[in-house]
Amino acid sequence: MRQPDIEIYLKDADVDHKAIAAWLGEALGPCSDWQQKGQTWKCRAGDVPVTWLPKAVGKWNSLYLESDATPWEDDIACARAAFKALNVEVRCAPGSWVEKKAKSMPTAGFVSATMVRKRSPGVPADTMWLFRGH
Repeated sequence: MRQPDIEIYLKDADVDHKAIAAWLGEALGPCSDWQQKGQTWKCRAGDVPVTWLPKAVGKWNSLYLESDATPWEDDIACARAAFKALNVEVRCAPGSWVEKKAKSMPTAGFVSATMVRKRSPGVPADTMWLFRGH
């Protein structure tokens, strides 16, 4: 089932919003100029609103595509495409987010490209997945 939006996380030192704009320009259509609002950067890639939040979670940058009109059915497909196009470490939470005690928690783990079980602060060990290329 197609997700209503896409959110993936890209490793900090490996990529910036300019590289993201070049990739999204090819995948979704030309990117508008980035507009900075506080620590957040926003643009449109084709008809898709894009938000880039550097260091959203530790060393990970958030890329949020606020539309279901992307070539990717879900976060996993987008993460794989980003990994392939940008050759950076990427992770995401497959499936939907579920509200639990006023906190959002992923229903499943994190993904991107060799399975490595990884524990992250505040997230139970059996819910976090990180995939990495060699």
